[in-house]
Amino acid sequence: MTAGRDPGFLDGLEGDVRAEMAVADASAALELFATPESGWLVDPAEVQIEQTGLRSLLGAVRALEAPEPGPSAAGPDA
Repeated sequence: MTAGRDPGFLDGLEGDVRAEMAVADASAALELFATPESGWLVDPAEVQIEQTGLRSLLGAVRALEAPEPGPSAAGPDA
């Protein structure tokens, strides 16, 4: 990780994102497509967009948590 970054921040962020994903997954948005649009409390497409964004955010957190690659033994001119 980069010097100066609080390692607990990413852990907390990952936990928050996972909690939001669990709420979004439990919303049964796909079942709403089977009901008339007038009965929708939320737009199922917006729920899917939110879930995609949460997955992307989780991927970004995981990328930041991954160890940084060390310098190559061959060097930059290899």
